[in-house]
Amino acid sequence: MTISQTTFRTGLSLGVFALTSLAASIPAVAVPVTAVSFDSSTLKQDTPPYQFSLGFTFTTGVNALSVTSIGYLNDGATGSQAIHQLQFYQITSGTAASPAAGTALFANPVSVTTVGSVPAYNTFSYTDLSSPLTLLANTSYEIVGNSNANGYGINAVNSVFTGINYGTTVYKVNTSTPDFDANTYGFNNIGDFGPNFKFEAVPEASSAIALGLMLAFGGLAIVARKRSVKS
Repeated sequence: MTISQTTFRTGLSLGVFALTSLAASIPAVAVPVTAVSFDSSTLKQDTPPYQFSLGFTFTTGVNALSVTSIGYLNDGATGSQAIHQLQFYQITSGTAASPAAGTALFANPVSVTTVGSVPAYNTFSYTDLSSPLTLLANTSYEIVGNSNANGYGINAVNSVFTGINYGTTVYKVNTSTPDFDANTYGFNNIGDFGPNFKFEAVPEASSAIALGLMLAFGGLAIVARKRSVKS
């Protein structure tokens, strides 16, 4: 039995309605996710207080990430109200495990002012971005920040990386700017942190389209079945 134009339009309308309902069900405001978290870390305070650029590399997963804010570890002992400059780089040469070169993603570094009057080596202060920064799926990046001659966290306990695959810790000594860092610590030094960021996952458009098409054809099948039963 062939499906009439009326039946087709009815089924297609059901699919469109289902897809519209799906879009409406997606939360308008997503809760940002913290890229790195841990239970505690040890404050590393160099003497003399060197200017460091430090951070870590990572690779995104199957979803792109929309970075909403960028942060730096609170050093309540010596870094209260300290200003740190942070930058994202897309790794253009080398890998997350062995970065060689990168392209800056911010036209100008982002400033973050840390707060606190007591040591809190597992908390971060954040600056919200005026426009989200999109990190592409399955791509390697580096996030770095200048220490401003303040302490930074080492030996983080129970590190958890959400939405990203950790690469390596990077550093560059005697610099007051968040430069691209090619110097790396070994994997056993995981947990030497200054920078951090929050993001929202960007859903794959193909998944939503596929689901909409599935619902549309499902609507056609339902209408066709009802027509067959009536006949």
